[in-house]
Amino acid sequence: MKTHIHDLFGYKVETTKGQEPTGDWLSIGYVTGGELTINENLRRVEAIGGEIFYYSTLEPEVSVEGYLIPDRVSLILNDLIHDDISLSIVAGSTDFPVKFLGCLPNEITLEGRVGEPLRFTVSFVAMKASLLASAPTISVPTANPLLWHDGSVSVSGGNYQISRFTLRVSRAPRLEADFSPKNEGEKRVRNLYAWGIGEVECTLEMFLPYTPDLAADNPAPVDVTIALGSNTLTLNDFFVVSRRTPISGGEDLWVLTVTLRGKKSNISLT
Repeated sequence: MKTHIHDLFGYKVETTKGQEPTGDWLSIGYVTGGELTINENLRRVEAIGGEIFYYSTLEPEVSVEGYLIPDRVSLILNDLIHDDISLSIVAGSTDFPVKFLGCLPNEITLEGRVGEPLRFTVSFVAMKASLLASAPTISVPTANPLLWHDGSVSVSGGNYQISRFTLRVSRAPRLEADFSPKNEGEKRVRNLYAWGIGEVECTLEMFLPYTPDLAADNPAPVDVTIALGSNTLTLNDFFVVSRRTPISGGEDLWVLTVTLRGKKSNISLT
């Protein structure tokens, strides 16, 4: 019986999109889950004389989630969010390893809860995928997972006690195939790309009541700083989208959930 203890996930930063660079496969953190999907894009056409089946453009996707380690904070929050970057990725298991080339980050999520490791989730759209004959060696992380030690978050200069935050960034990449010639039976792959506008949302669960900065009549930008170990995550000029709090009897703590929206370019890590 096959178990998930044999699963693997590794990456390399590509210098040319769609081409695997030299070097070792790297671990992205402590991986707890993910998924690989290869849509063969089978098409069916009804024609005079019968039905026709054929494969259109291959559409591979891969995702990963887990706990962040300190030396991967910049990869998640700088490279994948801001840069024109692509990765070569190997994922699957030791007896079913799949290599994905030209992987563009689609959605990136970072979640912090007080007393727990920072969790990340990244989904990629890929140019092409192929089954490997054998699984490569991927070094497992040895560093401790990054805990979110500081529960105090600054919003427009005021400190709030935050129990949880979630940052979601959508880069909305678009992949298309060109008209290059293919051999008989060779599948067409997506090798042209463009970045979409994307969306950014940040959700904060805070213990203290909101101030006028979070309840202005007119849209007023707020700045947020979050301590991430030795790094500081800063969100500049974000706007309040919604404020939500449950009504509950008993002695539960009063928690306000504030959702903010802003631009990808206004996210920085120092």
